[in-house]
Amino acid sequence: MKPIMLIGIVLIVFGVVALAYQGITYTSREKIIDIGLATIRQAINVREGLRPKDFKKPGRTVGDPPLKEGPTANITVDVNTMVSEYYRAMDWDLETGKPSKKKLLELGLEDVARELWP
Repeated sequence: MKPIMLIGIVLIVFGVVALAYQGITYTSREKIIDIGLATIRQAINVREGLRPKDFKKPGRTVGDPPLKEGPTANITVDVNTMVSEYYRAMDWDLETGKPSKKKLLELGLEDVARELWP
């Protein structure tokens, strides 16, 4: 397992545990809503002409150059791999950012699918 995937899994587990500790459960319905909202936001970005290459992180936020000391010393985040894995998991095209027609229909976003996939 790649280190970045492990970090992502740890953050998800931590978030779920934190919610459970507060008595809040993360249901599959809420997960679908979260995925739907992210997909709608992505569809708006595509409609407005924004592409994945338009979103750049400042090098310092991903450890480029890496810090020389502290808990994240000598660590650089592989942003390209992280983004491509996220896009693949969300069923979005890596070049255009366009959510797949299948994913849009699966989420009940027929009107968005018609706009993006005429």
